[in-house]
Amino acid sequence: MTSSAPTSLDRFLDWVRANGAEWQGITIVSRGETERVIHCAQTLRPGQTVMFIPHKLILRGASSHPGHPEAARFKDIELASKHSKLAVALLEAADDPDHFHHPYIASLPKSLHHIPVFADSERRKPWSGSFLGYLLEQRIDANAHDYQELCEKLPGFDKHGHDDFNHMIAAINSRCFTLPDVPAKDNAVMVPLMDMFNHEIDANCSWAYDRERDGFVLTANHKIEVGQECTIGYGAKSSARFLANYGFVEKKPSKTATHLHLAPAEDDPDQPQKARMLELLSGPWFHFELRENEGLMTFMTALRCCLADWRSERQRGRLFGHLPLTKALEKKAFEYLLSLAEPLREHSEGAAPDDWDQAWTTIATRENKVRRHITRFANAALVCLEDPTAPIQPTPGRRGTPTWFQWYTLWREATENQWLHEDHAAPAPPDNQVKLQPVSAYAWPTLCLIEIKEEQKRFVPAPEEIKRQHQFDVGAFQVIAVQVGGRPIGLFTLSQSDASTIWISGFQIDHRYQGRGYGHQAMCQIKENLVQQEIFKELRVQIHGDNHQAFTFFWSEGFKYVGPRTGSRYQEMVLPLVLKAMKAG
Repeated sequence: MTSSAPTSLDRFLDWVRANGAEWQGITIVSRGETERVIHCAQTLRPGQTVMFIPHKLILRGASSHPGHPEAARFKDIELASKHSKLAVALLEAADDPDHFHHPYIASLPKSLHHIPVFADSERRKPWSGSFLGYLLEQRIDANAHDYQELCEKLPGFDKHGHDDFNHMIAAINSRCFTLPDVPAKDNAVMVPLMDMFNHEIDANCSWAYDRERDGFVLTANHKIEVGQECTIGYGAKSSARFLANYGFVEKKPSKTATHLHLAPAEDDPDQPQKARMLELLSGPWFHFELRENEGLMTFMTALRCCLADWRSERQRGRLFGHLPLTKALEKKAFEYLLSLAEPLREHSEGAAPDDWDQAWTTIATRENKVRRHITRFANAALVCLEDPTAPIQPTPGRRGTPTWFQWYTLWREATENQWLHEDHAAPAPPDNQVKLQPVSAYAWPTLCLIEIKEEQKRFVPAPEEIKRQHQFDVGAFQVIAVQVGGRPIGLFTLSQSDASTIWISGFQIDHRYQGRGYGHQAMCQIKENLVQQEIFKELRVQIHGDNHQAFTFFWSEGFKYVGPRTGSRYQEMVLPLVLKAMKAG
């Protein structure tokens, strides 16, 4: 790699090379003080390694793990942003010329004022009420809170100015990578040199963390000719997030999406509880993507949640799955949805809009495209509620059936045969038969309301914790809900350690439903299901040594004690499934 860039860049390149970084076939081209572009200097083949950055060059913030030497510094500091500890590390490296990472910090852009978080309050007014405005206000408030918290509780930090702290946070937002298999609050890292690659939807290079080499590796996706820019993907994000993070919007959007803000009324007597449920659903801003259906049912759940009367036993029953839905509640939900989907105002002032005005117009145009689909969907649903037999015809689009009709079809399928007119008698109480149901995204709001006894909380992970782990490590285990009468009253996870062994973990029944035999019914179904598959030999569980109640329960279900796990306070128990199958035969 060659460069005619300033001396600080030369020193930086010498530093990364001396500490194990490797690259081939690329060159850096500087465009002014803030922009650097990486070009192909020799033809790169598909699958060819373009760059390797060893782990020692990666810059991280202090870990939250109790065993980490830096954890004690931040023990009593409450931070709003997960990037703030990383900003502290960058500022400390910038202050110390002898710091290992000082050459990297010196190579970072000196100005990031193209990022709209640095716009003043007057300049942000046109974005007020939009998701972009929300993102910026949230970050400004978080930065102010965290800076004050660090100045008060981290010795010596007050020597850093607020502007310097904001600059480092913006640099992190626009350049950071994520480490795999690390909790989300600690996984943001800076990867010197690799963070100079620009974004492109159809990027010609891709990055990954190579555990065998212990570092980040960049690979060519296809043949790259001499003179072409080498690019990576910053991830599929909405245009609003691109502008907030990087100061630009994509020419061709990776996601055509809009964001709808949903919140319970301020005078709602259950406002705090409803707001909490919206958080569990990743609200209060909800993401609607044009070519994606997954978020629809989550949003409809959230909308019903906001509008339902939680103080009515019948309303709660409908919301949480005990009772069929009512047309009145659905009509109210779709009328409210229409008000949420009103078009965003595009920039129209002045003959010569600046870059931010042009970007905002692009964002509004793209979001309004999705909002038009939402409006058609809501209107079609209202027609269906008035007359379920009324034909709803899609209008042909450039790519076939429009998405609004796909949303409508999905909604119809999800609510089919669930209507209950207001003048009907209440249905019979739900039966007491347990049903095991794999957990979908729509089930988490009610699952997170499950409560166990206080003395069990230190042994069993809360549903929210299981949800976070499941989202972080997709595919590692399956979450199963224990339902009675359609309502989740418990849950557990199943994972496979080898071809013949299944592990059960996090087994819990809401304390309000304990003592009724539901746990036993659930275990009987688990054992029966596994035996029927005829491939698993044993079901195992690990139990904390002080969790005598769980030990007694699993023993009563036929599990046998194996012994303690090496180096931990957990005990193992096993249920041989093959023997059960043989006896059944």
